[in-house]
Amino acid sequence: AMLLGFKQLKTRSLVMGLLKEGLKLARHQTYEHLKTGSSELRFIAVDESESLEQGTLLPVPLWERAKDLERAELREHIGDAIPLKNNLLSDLLLRQGIYLDRYRLFSQTSREDFQLCFQSGEGQYWYLGSYADRESGIRAANALRQLLIHLNSESEGLHLLEHILLRPLEGSDHEGRQPPPGEAFYAFRASVLFPAWTARCHDPQFRLLAEETVRLNTPSHIYVEFYWLEFHEMYEFETLYEKWLSLKSEEPADSMALNQFSSSLIGFLLDIEKRREGDVSL
Repeated sequence: AMLLGFKQLKTRSLVMGLLKEGLKLARHQTYEHLKTGSSELRFIAVDESESLEQGTLLPVPLWERAKDLERAELREHIGDAIPLKNNLLSDLLLRQGIYLDRYRLFSQTSREDFQLCFQSGEGQYWYLGSYADRESGIRAANALRQLLIHLNSESEGLHLLEHILLRPLEGSDHEGRQPPPGEAFYAFRASVLFPAWTARCHDPQFRLLAEETVRLNTPSHIYVEFYWLEFHEMYEFETLYEKWLSLKSEEPADSMALNQFSSSLIGFLLDIEKRREGDVSL
């Protein structure tokens, strides 16, 4: 985690940063499907070069003070912005909203009612909210950007799971999900799980760097499997993982309960493998 530049190094939930803000994350395609036709997904189609000449579509300058504000202050400046209104956040906005040059202020008049927009595609601007004056719009855009930077940072990290620790206790077999017969699942194997939804972790080049960094720092006799999980997948994994860690640390261990959660974790990894194979076959 240190070598990859993750700011938070302690073991923690990678989904909790968003959940503590009362937000759930959805793929942008899902977000569009859910919000199409509603006031939360309105686009302003403009020719930026022409609009700039008319003085109606304006870039957002940097507001330095935003980086020093607390969460409550950021929320206050953001106000009733569309993307945070009903607690469902698009992953496209989470990743690309950290770039200030994606934001524009649009006004059909020269003095009032500035609409904050986000460039979601070529010549297409997603309406985020309206503000009484240009200064309020500038502060809202910078505050939203800063909040998204925080959420990206808090979501970055990894989980490491050594398969040998998932072996059934007391010589019994797991009930339910079992590793494929004849395959070495337990010995000399580990799984590393990363979030797939952040700006850096969504970048294919960063993923290559992350996997190479893990391999270079892993003993040569250990085989590492990598999983890049979407938000809902990480939530499912962490729910199982947290309970398993808690049971693993108890003395004496509740072998029946521990075997149950070990089996659930094995099943989770096998299901992710199946989904990944299905994606490749498509």
